[in-house]
Amino acid sequence: MPNEHRQPRGRDSLRFPLFVTVVYAVTAGLWILLSDKAVAGLFPPAEVVARIQTFKGLGAVAVTTTVLFVLLYHQSRRQTEIEQELRESEEKFAAAFRGSPIGLVISTIAGVMVEVNQAFCGLTDFKREELLGETSVNIGFFTPEARRELVDAIEREGGRVTDHEQTFPDRHGAPRTVLLSTETITLRGEPHLVTTTLDITERKQREEALRESEEKFAAAFHASPIGIAITTMAGKVVEVNQSFCKLMGYTREELVGKTSVGLGVFTAEGRQEFTDSIRRGGGRVTNAEWTFSDRHGNSRTFLYSTETISFRGEPHFLTTCLDVTERKRVEEALNNERDLLHALMDNIPDAIYFKDTASRFTQINEAQARLLGCDEPEEALGKADFDFYSPEFAKETFDDEQRIVETGQPVVGKVEQLKWPDGKDRWASVTKVPIRDGSGQVIGTVGITRDITERKKAEEALRSREQELRVIAESIPALYAYVDADGHFLFVNNRYVAWF
Repeated sequence: MPNEHRQPRGRDSLRFPLFVTVVYAVTAGLWILLSDKAVAGLFPPAEVVARIQTFKGLGAVAVTTTVLFVLLYHQSRRQTEIEQELRESEEKFAAAFRGSPIGLVISTIAGVMVEVNQAFCGLTDFKREELLGETSVNIGFFTPEARRELVDAIEREGGRVTDHEQTFPDRHGAPRTVLLSTETITLRGEPHLVTTTLDITERKQREEALRESEEKFAAAFHASPIGIAITTMAGKVVEVNQSFCKLMGYTREELVGKTSVGLGVFTAEGRQEFTDSIRRGGGRVTNAEWTFSDRHGNSRTFLYSTETISFRGEPHFLTTCLDVTERKRVEEALNNERDLLHALMDNIPDAIYFKDTASRFTQINEAQARLLGCDEPEEALGKADFDFYSPEFAKETFDDEQRIVETGQPVVGKVEQLKWPDGKDRWASVTKVPIRDGSGQVIGTVGITRDITERKKAEEALRSREQELRVIAESIPALYAYVDADGHFLFVNNRYVAWF
């Protein structure tokens, strides 16, 4: 703010008391001299008496004049000091006003701005010259109703308002939120308002973001299909969601305020182990498994993950619980079935093998490994018949399996001659069926190969023996017939046919 006062000189404080004293002394002296002469002329006294009276009067004037001078000097000096203090105070106020990081405005009661500081200009993005002489309503800081409401509040509160929240647009229309504190002052003999404006726009944005985040968290917390609980470091339940209540078999009111030990979720030792694991994990535990009994005594198994969070200014545990009881039961059943399958595959004499849609081995048993010439079943995984059999036989098996994948039709009891690149062969009865997923899509094949080489040899020997017998029967010079127990002919020679 401009300072229009000039600096006082040192002798200025003496001018007025000195002037008054001189005037008083001259006036008093003239009055005494003139009054004495007037008295002497009217009532002529003795000359000595007149002179004495004159000296007395002059002495009295001198003493009175000295006292008056001193009093007036001190009064004038004090007045000068007050003016100096006032100027210094105004200069301090002006410096504080200009340098304040908080926006400051001085306005008339009607809202006309008479002074603003740089912080307020920076807040609104207006220049000082653009604001002075304008009203807060014209600039757009207030609507007429909001301005009237503020003035009414000032009058109700005895001339001041503290921390009044107001949102207004800056020069570019961006909303700014401020806390206004307004007080009535006298400036140049007229009432004015001095207003501080603290910009809380970013704070409000952070508060709004926090509120939205808390709302999202609350919505996710209560809607989550996974059980969630917030507990103190000592294990006292502070908040739970519906899924957690369902998991535990309790209502929310029955859980909040209780401890995990008191509910039977943990033993005292288990709770300590839980806390220690979180500490070792740096404030968190992920996918740890725990088994406990619910309120009905049923054994439940869940996977929990715990994170240390700040809740209401204090450290708490946020724990998510996924009930895996049914999954564990299914896994156990699958493990049993797998063990049974392995036991069957490893002890059955037939070769058993599983293949993907590209006819690559995904699993085989010991019998198939021996048939392929592998020391261990794992040696065949990822390989195909082309890696073990002759190309002609491998293509034949590949074509059969691709037809199964495409059509879903199995191959049952097919007799095949297995051939190897070194010329060896074996006879086998082969059955192959498709493997389907949950949607019915063929995702591979499973095959069983039974070695029938010895049977084929026996059949061949039998056929050879039968042929020999036919030759003998045809060559003997007699009728020959072979019938079963029911009298049915099984074989007759040509002589027998010719006879009849």
